[in-house]
Amino acid sequence: MYIDVQVLAASVVAVLAILTLYRTYRGRFLYYIRGPESNSFLFGHLLDLRYAPAGDLQYKWQDEFGSVIHIKGLFGTDKLLLSNPKALQYIFHTSAYSFMKPSTSRAVIYTMDGPDLVWAEGDIHKRQRKVMLPEFGAPEARALFPVFKVCIDHLIARWKDMIAASPDGNCITTNIHDVLGRTTLDTIEEAAFDYKIGAMDEDTTALGKVYRNFSILYILSTYLPSKSLVRLREHKVTAHKIAKQLIETKGKELEDGKSGKDILSLLVKANMSMASKHKLTDEELYAEMRMNFSTGTWSCIGWHFAGLFREFSACSMAEVQCFFYELISNFNFQVAPGTMDMEKVGSGLITPRLRSDRGKGTHTLGRRDSPTS
Repeated sequence: MYIDVQVLAASVVAVLAILTLYRTYRGRFLYYIRGPESNSFLFGHLLDLRYAPAGDLQYKWQDEFGSVIHIKGLFGTDKLLLSNPKALQYIFHTSAYSFMKPSTSRAVIYTMDGPDLVWAEGDIHKRQRKVMLPEFGAPEARALFPVFKVCIDHLIARWKDMIAASPDGNCITTNIHDVLGRTTLDTIEEAAFDYKIGAMDEDTTALGKVYRNFSILYILSTYLPSKSLVRLREHKVTAHKIAKQLIETKGKELEDGKSGKDILSLLVKANMSMASKHKLTDEELYAEMRMNFSTGTWSCIGWHFAGLFREFSACSMAEVQCFFYELISNFNFQVAPGTMDMEKVGSGLITPRLRSDRGKGTHTLGRRDSPTS
């Protein structure tokens, strides 16, 4: 087939010109917002953010440019990096459905877990949220307190045994991040689904074996070709199989007049009571379980401990070790479920960490034409 080279060249130039004008027009409103210079048109600031220690660049840019920062994405696209509390409240709470998730992020989520609540948008998200919200209220959380206590007691007992078995009887080296991830994974799965993974022990179950070094695989998935990530596909298949079995079991228990206090029992019960147009499909139910199986088990507590170690930076390692040894040795979690105010206890642990991080930097909007630019 004959192609006119001049026509082809003119078409390419026209397309590039249109794209340039489109990008220029779209990015005009961000031009006046200050931000760091990008060294790569192809990757923008994404590689900088990927390779820097978590939070370091964000805090540095926040100190220099304020809490609303103009950065670059792939192929020179304009992005906003926000840390302003009011702006974040508006985006995530006040007008959440007006801000859509990036299509690339949704594609990754769908590949990993399926059509779950994190993937869903708009009316689909509202429908899924309506079914799931009642299972996560304060009374439901209090009912699960015995499960939390058993898992915490198990962790403390393991640490005490490890310390006692050490050569000098008072010092061990352990990966806190990994241990906390396994503990919270066991806690979440038993409380949410009445399913024992055994992550803290020998990973004897099929799903427990899949979760070995699973957090590392999430990081590697950003850089490695998908064909090499066999474990991630294995997780989806295994989690789907177990989710299907558990949902069928919970459904039969409800038909027999039995109802557990775990979140899955409440979810299946709520879904069965919904009108057909509001119900979750079987695939959505499986996806919600895969989501809870695979997310959030190593982040928050690990970040809190990292913050504690930053605050201990002026102390010697021996003093830090002594503090944690005394903390573990004297730990006592004997709070009566009927008298426990979970909100106050949780706030007492989490709020100081959030306040210390929130106090870093400034919450101003830096313009290119401002006196500080």
